[in-house]
Parts: sequence; structure tokens; C-alpha cells
Amino acid sequence: MQRTVVKINEARCIGCGERVSACPQGALEMVGGKARLAGDLFCDGLGTCTRCCHRGAISREEREAAPYDERRVMAERVVPGGMVRIAAHLEYLKMLGKSCFLVANQGKYMGYHAVTVGVTVLFGYLLQGCASGLQAGSPERPREVTVMVATDRAARDTDEPDRFFGSERGGMRFGACRVSLPPDHELAEIESPFYADDAAEHLLLTDIVLLEEQAFSSLVAASSGLFPGQGSFLYVHGFNMSFSKAVRYMGQLTADLDYRGCPVLFSWPSKGKVTGYDHDEGAQLASQQNLAGLLGLLASRCAERELSLLGHSMGGRLLVGAVQQLLERQPGLASKIGLLILVAPDIDSDRFAREVAPALREAGIRVVLYASKGDRALRVSGRLHGAPRAGAARPRPLVLPGIETIDADGIDGEFFGHTYHHRSRDVISDLYYLLNFGLGPDCRFSLEPVDTTDGRYWRFRE
Repeated sequence: MQRTVVKINEARCIGCGERVSACPQGALEMVGGKARLAGDLFCDGLGTCTRCCHRGAISREEREAAPYDERRVMAERVVPGGMVRIAAHLEYLKMLGKSCFLVANQGKYMGYHAVTVGVTVLFGYLLQGCASGLQAGSPERPREVTVMVATDRAARDTDEPDRFFGSERGGMRFGACRVSLPPDHELAEIESPFYADDAAEHLLLTDIVLLEEQAFSSLVAASSGLFPGQGSFLYVHGFNMSFSKAVRYMGQLTADLDYRGCPVLFSWPSKGKVTGYDHDEGAQLASQQNLAGLLGLLASRCAERELSLLGHSMGGRLLVGAVQQLLERQPGLASKIGLLILVAPDIDSDRFAREVAPALREAGIRVVLYASKGDRALRVSGRLHGAPRAGAARPRPLVLPGIETIDADGIDGEFFGHTYHHRSRDVISDLYYLLNFGLGPDCRFSLEPVDTTDGRYWRFRE
């Protein structure tokens, strides 16, 4: 293809090497005492180096050249050049209004499946004026979302992203996952494959990179600061979720919410089967201590009120238990939690009213509860436990002091009425204003108040 690349006039070059070390891409190198172009793939052709050569040895020309390849630039030129080269490249991309691929000091790139990388990690989410982690796609190309992940699932002996983590318990592992969304992805749609995966049509987990805890922490802290006031958003999935499904759902949520902070998923070892309820109850209980540790890690790297939490279904029970452990161990970190959202929480309603809500209120944590009497899954859970669930809204939504209760009954969604935060445009829109702007229920246009003898709750307008 015809494109502009750098041209070196060796007759004029005096071999000072001044511009070679300053090239953000590492496209220039010294060979035999002269500056040379390392390769077309590494030169972006913008020519930031041309005006800096005092001898005029560097110019630009249009000729037949291979397309600039950012992936190879990062993996082969920038990362091996060390921290100075990485920092220079990041500053250069920031100047251009872009950011780079996730990289680490050992030269591992996100395109490699399930690779453990070193501690020194510099962030960069394939970002071009969209949500953090979201790469804008063309009408023909899929879009991509980067999701940070912490999990206590045991790893399997495979390099396939979809199967890398199973349902057995293991130690804490950290990483980053790439989720591909189809070019025509629609709000509140989860385009899942029935047979073969197709990036043009389906929501897919494409890559996993494993990180050491310090690298994970540094990356979250760095990316949380991209947009002031956004911080980090931790999502804890519910019952019947495989690792792959949880990551894909988190990717969809991040994209649909246009979230500009750092999206983090905690994936506990759910069996990923409808028949695995007993297994999942034991697994979530065993994961509470690990999640409490993760909350402490995230809270310690966030500014005041910049950590948002969302727990769904059984994941809400897990999240509440972990928050309570955190408050017992490190009560000073409560001020870092700006928002705790519980969507269809599978929590004993009486226990929530007597123990959970008062403790969270006393800690000064803002709590938003979404509930629906049309939630068939929680109806079954209530029968199994012999006690109504906090997210079931039966006979009416739970109204408690200091808790913002949203009645999600009657909104569009799937048959079971349990995953409306993924499948309802109304709920996703409400979460958008809640997470991105912190608006109260009276300021969110889709809601209307309902006053009862117990207090006020809100429901979606018809």
C-alpha cells in the first residue's frame, strides 16, 4: 500500500543518534554509525523526528510500504526498550489523543493467551474517545473491551481463554481479559453463539493475560485515574456463571454503560450450571475472604468515594459478606466506597433488614437495591430457603432507612426476570446515570417515586 514513512539520508547523518533514542516507536536504529529505519511496520509516518534532526538527515516520503503495526511496535520495539521507551511511547500516544496496548516489561503482549507477565506494567486500553477499555470499531470490525479480572477459580491445563478457569476452588489469580463485541452490538443484547463463534456476530472472550498482584494493582490504579471522578467499578456475578460467561457479560455491561473508569470483575468458582445451586452456595461462602482482600486492595488504590460495587443475585450475598469483613478489619476504607449496588440480591430479606442494611448505613455507604416480584429465580430460592429474598419484592419492595430501593417489576428482560441489569434498556440506562454521574433517584428521568407507610421507593415509569 502507498503510505508515508520516514526516509534516512545516510550522507547527511553524522551518527549522533540523538533522534534514534527519542523515536517513540523504536522505528529508528543505529547501524554502522548511521541512523536507519528499522522497518516500515514500526514507523507511523507522522514524522515527529524530522524537524528535530539538525542535519536534515531525516525526512518523509510516500512509497509502497506495509501498514503500521502497533502490536508489533509494542511487542518487538517499545517493550524491549525498557521503561524509558515505554514511557515515551505512552506520552506520544497521549499527545495524539490515543492510548496503547496493554504491555509488560517482559515483552508479553495481550494477544498471547494466558501469559504470566512481570510486575512492571503500564496501562493502555485501546481507547479512542469511548469508554475505558472500549475500542471503537468500524461497521465491519468488532469492538473490543478490556476487563480487569480477579478470580479464585482453579486454572485448567489449557491455553483456550474460554476454558482457562473452571469451577474448582483455587488461589487468587489476577489478569486482564479482552472481550470482542460484534460491530452491530445493540444495547441490552448479549449476542451469544449457539454453535461456532463468530466475532462479527457474537460477544466473545478472545484473550487472557495473567498478572502478578502488584502489576494488577498498579494497572487498576493507573487506569482508574484516566477520567477524574470515575475510579473503579467492581462487579461480582451471580449463580450459574462460568468464567467465560461472566467475562463476556462484564464486557457487555462495560460497553453498554459507557463506563470510563476501570472495570474489574471478581469471578468466584460458580459451577456454571442450573443444577449447581448447592455447589455455588458453598463456593460463594468460601470466596468471601478472598473478595474482602480484593476490596481492600482496590479501596487502598482509590480516591474517596471512587470505588463502585455491584453484586448480582448470589454474588450480592457474597459481596455483602466481603464488605462486612472489610469493615471489621479496615473500617477506615469505608470512605473509599462511593456506591454499593445490589441487583436481585439472593439474600435473606429479614437478615438484610436486621443486620446488613444498618451496618452499611452506619458505615456511610450509599446502597441501591434493585428488586422485582417477577423474579422467578428468586422465587425458587425463597422456597428452597424457606425465607423470602431481598431482591424478590414480595409482597412489595423492601423499603429501609438509608437504602434506595428500585422496583424493577414489569420491565422488559428475559423470561426469568433475573438478569434485567443485562437485558433491560431501562435498567441499563438507570445504571448509566447512577454509575457515571452518581445521580440520585429523584434526578434519574426513568424513575418515579412511590410513597408507602414504610417510606419511599422508586419504580420505572410506564
